[in-house]
Amino acid sequence: VRIQRKEGSIPEKVDDGVTVYVGKSFFRDTNVASGQEYFYRAFSGDTTGNYNDDISQVAKATGHYDDTPPLTPYDIQLSINNFNEYVVTGYTEAGATVFAEKGTYSWNNVA
Repeated sequence: VRIQRKEGSIPEKVDDGVTVYVGKSFFRDTNVASGQEYFYRAFSGDTTGNYNDDISQVAKATGHYDDTPPLTPYDIQLSINNFNEYVVTGYTEAGATVFAEKGTYSWNNVA
């Protein structure tokens, strides 16, 4: 699959717009501007570079960039594991205590 992205209108052919993906797996377009409208078109193809002309594989999306800062954790609770690593066992965020899974967050040589 080859995915083309274009601003303002649907990509008309396989080389129209910007190629944002070529492959057989998951795709997420992270290079977008907040509020900008994008059109995407997926072209299925073979290993020799021949692509389809089917217009039914089209999507329209508006870019969104979330610039909300993350909440700051405080009252961090640490313990030392069997390997002398500091491990977060819990913390408080926005008034709610959160308990981390054992061994999820660890640091070596914490000063």
